[in-house]
Amino acid sequence: MNNMNSLLELAKKSFNGHMSYSEKRPGIYQIFLPFYHEDGDMVEVYLEQTESNKFLLCDYGMTIMRLSYSYEIDSPTKEKIFQRILSENSLYESEGNIQCFTNENTIYTDTLNTIQTLLKISSMKYFKREVVKSLFYE
Repeated sequence: MNNMNSLLELAKKSFNGHMSYSEKRPGIYQIFLPFYHEDGDMVEVYLEQTESNKFLLCDYGMTIMRLSYSYEIDSPTKEKIFQRILSENSLYESEGNIQCFTNENTIYTDTLNTIQTLLKISSMKYFKREVVKSLFYE
């Protein structure tokens, strides 16, 4: 059994069998856990083995894409909030892909932390201010 399969089986065991996974592309596995966005869609998390034999948990840009339907990170203040959420949760973003490295000792906590962070970022839409044009008739 290779390193990726043993890590996936360890994660499945850590989640007490409430996790499954599916290979989406060679070396890239989607992790299925019972964590959902408010609209009922499952939180998408992927596990990939890098060329340097490290393991990367990531979302392949799905969180920022979902957020962009109702909210844009288009100002320095919004970017600062976004980066703060990432840094406070030990994740980083690269070209829209939110990610963190993991290993066999931390796969369980890293996966939970990643999902929690993705949900925090998804909730940034509540920071949106509705602009009131005018309360007076012209």
